[in-house]
Amino acid sequence: MSHYTGGFGDMWVSSNHHALHFAMDTEKMILAKTDTTLTLKLCADDDDVLNELSLNQRNSQLAFCLDSGTVGVVDISMKQITRMKTSHDNICATVKFTPDRPSELVSSGYDSRLLHHDFHQRTVLSRFDLGTSPLPESSGVSMSPPFILSSAMSPSGILAVGTADGRVWVGTGGEKMSGVSSGTSVKKKRQKWEGLKQDEAFTADVGHGPIVALYVHFTAVLQNPN
Repeated sequence: MSHYTGGFGDMWVSSNHHALHFAMDTEKMILAKTDTTLTLKLCADDDDVLNELSLNQRNSQLAFCLDSGTVGVVDISMKQITRMKTSHDNICATVKFTPDRPSELVSSGYDSRLLHHDFHQRTVLSRFDLGTSPLPESSGVSMSPPFILSSAMSPSGILAVGTADGRVWVGTGGEKMSGVSSGTSVKKKRQKWEGLKQDEAFTADVGHGPIVALYVHFTAVLQNPN
């Protein structure tokens, strides 16, 4: 898995136990491990495996998740690693920073759980378990449980996750509100990100196999408060 910051910036790549940083302002067409500018070992156990990396909006912090269920954050400038007190019961497959929330992220995994963390306090702010929630009847026959394999977060705070049994769960409770003030569109930040609220979410049966990748496209809708 890789994360590219765009332009001639940099790229982070996860490989086995390590996060590898590459500078992209190079004339080389192929980069090797020897070209890394920084290598971070994020697995404390040699039997563990790094699954996904995610950069925050300022490119100052790097979130990661492991096969062991561990979720953590690296302060890139300090090279300081913080691991969450609460981990997943099975493989943690995805981790995403929460937009405009400088200390929050969401992780998900094969235990079918979504965990909303405050990584400064190393606490869980909210959680949701797809395995215990009612799901729409599948149009096909699936032998897979709702393991969470993929996730995507929009800039507005909408979260989507894809499962092993072909479902997509979308949580809209954390979306930034759009409004109209004196003819000008404005964004209203919620006091709390509530993207895991079940009453502001929906599930769709979209396939007959695992949903391994997602992208959330945000379209602004203006609402007149009057």
